[in-house]
Amino acid sequence: MRAFSAAEKCSTPRPSRLEPTSTTTPIASQSIDPRLPINGIDRLQAMAPAKTVIVPYLDVVERLLFVLSDFERGTVSRSSLDYFESPVAWWVGRGAERVIFLQPGGPDDIPPPRGAEPDGPIDGPSAGRRIRLDDAPSKGSSANRLATYLRAPHGPIAEKLTPADPTAREKQNGAYVAASGSYLQLEWQSFTADAWRRGDWVLLPYVHPVDDPARKRFLRDIKKVLGFRGNDEAKLAKSLLEHIRSMESAKRLVEIYTRHFAGGHNATSMSLYSGP
Repeated sequence: MRAFSAAEKCSTPRPSRLEPTSTTTPIASQSIDPRLPINGIDRLQAMAPAKTVIVPYLDVVERLLFVLSDFERGTVSRSSLDYFESPVAWWVGRGAERVIFLQPGGPDDIPPPRGAEPDGPIDGPSAGRRIRLDDAPSKGSSANRLATYLRAPHGPIAEKLTPADPTAREKQNGAYVAASGSYLQLEWQSFTADAWRRGDWVLLPYVHPVDDPARKRFLRDIKKVLGFRGNDEAKLAKSLLEHIRSMESAKRLVEIYTRHFAGGHNATSMSLYSGP
């Protein structure tokens, strides 16, 4: 997973350089394997803590698949099980203040609407004002933000996540779920009372959909072993957690996993467009 401290280009009051600061550290990714947050983010968060993270939304079955994959490879850890139990608590416990779970895209996806042209410089052509990605403008300098343009989620959400508010632009702490097509837009203002102006840089994450018919057969066999009936994801997650914490029970689940996914599960991936 790659962390992005800030966008690198914008239409602003003729800045010579856009300087990131530690106050704005959104995370995005390129070709994410969702196992990476479990196996590698602890070290990354220790080195460069991210306050905002954007990760694929994984339902209980997807999380189970990754845990069983770790079991099969001998890399399962307490951290893996903690992520299965509660992805929100996992991220918050590692310093994240805002977690955006992005739903997979679909075949009928359309790109976000292209807005008006970015606001032009308000200084003369020879001006060379240096700007920083601060949460608020300080005296005599510009301020920038990555405004959120999130889409409301679709379908039922089992976890206790807040649906994204399409009208909210400012950073709001908490855990949210958003639909595909959500993005972050670089915006700037010259002073505190100034209106926010649009830059020409966006961060557009995209979760690639996985259409795997083996998934339904896998879930059917898992429920059979658990003696589980119904479609209550919260109850299913609780039952699964009890089983994967027992080595003997986990082995039975791994056997089902290897039977359905002999070549390994086609992992959910996420990519990022970063540009004008």
